[in-house]
Amino acid sequence: MDLVLDLHYLGSPPGVEGAPCGAVLPLFHKLGNQLSRLWLYAPFATEAPRMIFPLLKTIKKIAVLAGTISEGVATFLPPSVVQLKLQLDLETPTYSLALIDCLDELRKKQTVMRALQVVHIASRTPEPFQWWTLGATNPTLAGQLMARSIWLEQKGIHVRDDKRKRIGHLDYSRRAVIISELIS
Repeated sequence: MDLVLDLHYLGSPPGVEGAPCGAVLPLFHKLGNQLSRLWLYAPFATEAPRMIFPLLKTIKKIAVLAGTISEGVATFLPPSVVQLKLQLDLETPTYSLALIDCLDELRKKQTVMRALQVVHIASRTPEPFQWWTLGATNPTLAGQLMARSIWLEQKGIHVRDDKRKRIGHLDYSRRAVIISELIS
């Protein structure tokens, strides 16, 4: 079962401590074990990963479409997740740092996360996120993301861009042809 959850206005009122995600918890208590894919858009519900993710025992794909990444996305990611999509605005430094922190947390947590195979980074801006253009637009972020991508690649997690490309993705058959052409 799939669930698209748009909770654009679900969030804590200014100056009030609380857990507005509690309003949808009964839904997840009832359907959490049946979900295979979740698209979550809850930009102001920062406690969503902490409260919702532990209830998703058989989930395979989670897409966080908030434009930013709440703390705890990687920390509370269910061990059954195979693909994680993070859609955010990479032009905003705060959001870029949140992405770096999320990838670092995934690298640390990988000892428990055997199912995770793909982290798809998507852009919420008109300009799509692509590895080959990021170096020209934001070389510092490109270096940070590439380093983390290589670390995660070594653990079997592929970090992909909007064109489904990843760092370290080589066409070995073509490489062999190029090497044989150079040797000949």
